[in-house]
Amino acid sequence: MDQRKKGYKPKSKEWVIDVYLPSQKMKEEWGKSAKKHRMSRTKFVIYAVEEYLQRKAMEMAGIKRYELARELESLRKENEKLKEEKHILELLTQNMERELAMRRFDRTGDELMKIRKPDRSLIYSLRKKEAMSSEEILEVLGVSNISDESVVASINADLEAL
Repeated sequence: MDQRKKGYKPKSKEWVIDVYLPSQKMKEEWGKSAKKHRMSRTKFVIYAVEEYLQRKAMEMAGIKRYELARELESLRKENEKLKEEKHILELLTQNMERELAMRRFDRTGDELMKIRKPDRSLIYSLRKKEAMSSEEILEVLGVSNISDESVVASINADLEAL
């Protein structure tokens, strides 16, 4: 796009467009703006014109910049809201899984009844197969984390009772 090299000035005026501003004040304002953006006046004018042309092209396509900015902001807010909701749901899921494991394998409530009935899904699975690996038993019971010793002890007690 830009064929000029740094410090190169064309011999002919094939790349040059003379721009006459309405006032000296406007020239000074553009010069200040160019310095503020750390650009030469020429680069500043090129940037401003390109920006204007892009904006017009987007408007002709039916897309306005402020509409895009507004939509982007609403999508960001919705994304944050969904992230927060996902985090809450993950915490609730963890809590429910922990509570389910505690209720399923907790012996404290069984002391009143003295005998706790083993999980029915385990009984049905053992009836179908005579021998099951420990992984299969854990899968039937829906246990993914066996780091809790009370869970393992409860499963062993159920198997011994059967």
